[in-house]
Amino acid sequence: MTTGLHRVRASNAGPMTLSGTNSYLLTRGETVWVVDPGPADRDHLQELLDVVVATGAHEVGGIVLTHHHADHTDGVAALQRALSAASRRSGRREIPVWAADPHLVPRSTPIPDLIGPMDDPVAEVIRTPGHTGDSLCLLLPGGRLLTGDTVLGHGTSVIMADGSLRTYLDVLGFLRDMAADGTLVSIHPGHGDEIEGPQAIHEHLGALIEHREARIREVQAAMWADLTVDQTVEHLYGEQLSFVPEEHRAQLRSAAALNVEAAIEYLSGN
Repeated sequence: MTTGLHRVRASNAGPMTLSGTNSYLLTRGETVWVVDPGPADRDHLQELLDVVVATGAHEVGGIVLTHHHADHTDGVAALQRALSAASRRSGRREIPVWAADPHLVPRSTPIPDLIGPMDDPVAEVIRTPGHTGDSLCLLLPGGRLLTGDTVLGHGTSVIMADGSLRTYLDVLGFLRDMAADGTLVSIHPGHGDEIEGPQAIHEHLGALIEHREARIREVQAAMWADLTVDQTVEHLYGEQLSFVPEEHRAQLRSAAALNVEAAIEYLSGN
């Protein structure tokens, strides 16, 4: 059966969230699943609940998290309460919350490999650590891929302290191969707009890999020149950061430092 897909974008646009966090609803028959409830924003929560009702669903299968970051998970508790209250009124169970690493998200449980009926799942879980250690993607029937922060609609993801650039490059290569053989037909990211078509996806992922490899070479040159992390950030990103509004500059500089540190770890063999 076909899996329905609905996007609800939060109003939390910013330098790290692009146009805002994308929450998604998956539908199959009279059941709906919510992917990444997003920030703890009352208006966003209400919009999610309104879309759940609009789908005509009578049951909520669960809440799925692509990773633990607050802009994707802060709304979990309020959404779970609202959906579970409605479920209990109709005699159903509390709504489960699934995460790759339940230690990072309160009241969550380990995510299964398949979402929905085992004989006809609404999504397959693909572990894609790199941006964070607990990142995952959801592959829907027909080749639609929900990527969380593993692949954005534009720009590049930050490799967080619990992530790995080496693993991330492996993941990008794996996804690019999926696009090359036609397995992927569209990417639906945690931030930004969809990427449609295997060729466009292949080119986008190839560009991300090339960008990371170029940055690795630049960081290696900075290491040979005995530059510190801060000096490397200024050397590689200083001009770009000078055009960023001052209120966002420190946040983006910190993100750049994380990417530099990830490249140093990569060059150290980790």
